[in-house]
Amino acid sequence: MTLSVCDASGRCVINLADEQFQRGTHRLVWDGTDSHGTPVASGVYLIELKSGVLRLAQKLSHVKKDVFLGVRELYNQDSRKKG
Repeated sequence: MTLSVCDASGRCVINLADEQFQRGTHRLVWDGTDSHGTPVASGVYLIELKSGVLRLAQKLSHVKKDVFLGVRELYNQDSRKKG
């Protein structure tokens, strides 16, 4: 089974798994970095699972934490101006 994260152009950013798993539930976490450990840009990514003839894909929106905090700070500043 392989589990990969690909960017919008289809380029593989990182392989999270490339091994056989026992039957059951498993959890893999992506920390938002590429295969070199470099943080990736905010955007839409594709999580792709391949196992034998099975292929599943799901879109994922990745937002960097600092971008989210920046938006929150702008909202708080705007709220203070109106209040």
